[in-house]
Parts: sequence; structure tokens; C-alpha cells
Amino acid sequence: MTTAVTHKEEFIKIKQYITDPEGHKVAAVIDLEELNRLEALIAVIPSSEIWLYQNKEALQSVRRGLQDAAAGRYQNSILTSSRNQPVFEIFLTEEAGKQLLRLKTDKGLMKRYKAVTKTLQFLAGNPRHPGLRTTNLRL
Repeated sequence: MTTAVTHKEEFIKIKQYITDPEGHKVAAVIDLEELNRLEALIAVIPSSEIWLYQNKEALQSVRRGLQDAAAGRYQNSILTSSRNQPVFEIFLTEEAGKQLLRLKTDKGLMKRYKAVTKTLQFLAGNPRHPGLRTTNLRL
């Protein structure tokens, strides 16, 4: 489940900004009611997704991928399962394809590329493969 700001009234209502000597905003003052509203919004975000909102680059990548998928911009993956008979076809959005190509072409990221392709092969062959099990991170 994701949370997105869709209406202007969903923006944070700031009473006053606190700035440093150079004029950069370093803090904001909000009403107690606004704080309660924000806490309620934050409670909606599952703990397994909080990291995404803390990583701007990853969040932008996910949003581009979702836009690609919504616009029908995806391609069939050339990956096959370890048994060469995938149960599921894996489709990559343009964003996912770009990220995979970046991993493949960067020598320093080759180990990560191999891990990602292995994971996609497991997923195509058996979505319940033991190698796909994850654990919750404590934040």
C-alpha cells in the first residue's frame, strides 16, 4: 500500500520556518492539530515501506517504473528460470530495464546484477522459492 499526496489540502500546513544565518530552512513550526494529522498519515505507511520514503532515489525509480507500467511501456524479460521452463513471464518496465542494464554494464555492480537476475529466475520458476524469503527489518 502506498500513500500519495493528491489534494492541496494534504500538504503539511507550516506556521513558520526557522532558518539558519544563510537563510536555509532548517526547521518548521506546525500546530498540534497538524502534528496529529501527520502522525495519522504516517501510521498508514507500512513499516516495510518506510525505507522507500527515506531513499529519494529509490522512490523516484519506483514512481518512474509505475508510470512506465501504467503507460504500457514494458518488455518481456530475457531471463529464464533455472529449469529453463518459467512458470511465470517476467515483464520489465523501462525503468527496471534501465536499472538492470546499469547493473550489468558497471563492473563494480556485477555481483549485484547476478543476484538480481538469480532472484528474477527464482521468481519466474517458483514465486514461493525458499531463496525469495525475506525478513522484516527493524527500523
